[in-house]
Amino acid sequence: MLNLVSVAIFNLVIGNADAHGKNFSFVLDDLGPRLAPFYDLLSTIHWPALASRMAMRLGSAGTIDEVRIDT
Repeated sequence: MLNLVSVAIFNLVIGNADAHGKNFSFVLDDLGPRLAPFYDLLSTIHWPALASRMAMRLGSAGTIDEVRIDT
């Protein structure tokens, strides 16, 4: 099962600057709380009209280009 860290890395790798907290949901059922299936996973870097500024900062980085291993 993917977790929040895995999907954050995935969004970074595909260049999804539109990832934000409202893209994550939880399911509460007989098994208890768990992450709902992920959605809105797309690469925004292929559309020049979309800024590289991320919808949510990743550490101190505000754009995809600013993300570093120590961010």
